[in-house]
Amino acid sequence: MTTKRRNWTAKAITRFRLYNRLTQAKFATAAGVSRQMVNMWEQGRKKPGFESLDKLDSLAREWEYPEGNR
Repeated sequence: MTTKRRNWTAKAITRFRLYNRLTQAKFATAAGVSRQMVNMWEQGRKKPGFESLDKLDSLAREWEYPEGNR
């Protein structure tokens, strides 16, 4: 079974983090990246790689993040 990947734009990542009331540092720890990387994602300066996209999708499922929030 293939799970559809969410569209993780800079805005979507920021909304996901804020929805869960996390600082960039705590979100980074959960996502397995540095706080600076989260900051770059949210500013649109970098995009998550495949492993990070998988982790974001996994966190969204684990934390029951509604599909419509983007």
